[in-house]
Amino acid sequence: EWNALQRSQCGAGESPKSSDKLGRLREACESKDNVIRGLTQEVEKLKKGFPQKASQHLHQPRSAAPAQSGNSARYHATVPTDPTDVRLEEFVSGITCPISFHRINQGLYRFGATQVELEIVNQKLMARTDDGWNRGKLGPIERFIAQFEPIERDRFRLP
Repeated sequence: EWNALQRSQCGAGESPKSSDKLGRLREACESKDNVIRGLTQEVEKLKKGFPQKASQHLHQPRSAAPAQSGNSARYHATVPTDPTDVRLEEFVSGITCPISFHRINQGLYRFGATQVELEIVNQKLMARTDDGWNRGKLGPIERFIAQFEPIERDRFRLP
């Protein structure tokens, strides 16, 4: 089919140079198709070896939903070189709270549905929200949790 197309175009006033160019393009397309087929096969092999539960987790939207069945949520520092991230992991490991933290950016997190800015000030983890909590100033993370955990529990209808 491809060769017929080449001949018809070459016979229709196309130069042999154009025909060579067309041949090179055809080879490049075939090469790319082979690469795509190979990658598709690799993806299928990986899917077969991937646990179903983990696969489902990858396709869920990122949210700060509470931990399942009232369990305490855990936070793992996504950037081990970020002192705030590490300190948050240490703090969360020492409390029992079903609402989880999710890192948005450096110093910016989501606690349930509430966006919170975290900083370390004088070796203490401090929190600030944009909604006017603590008059827009940094406050201790413990106070933030005491204020917002009940709000997030109500939002997610947790006991």
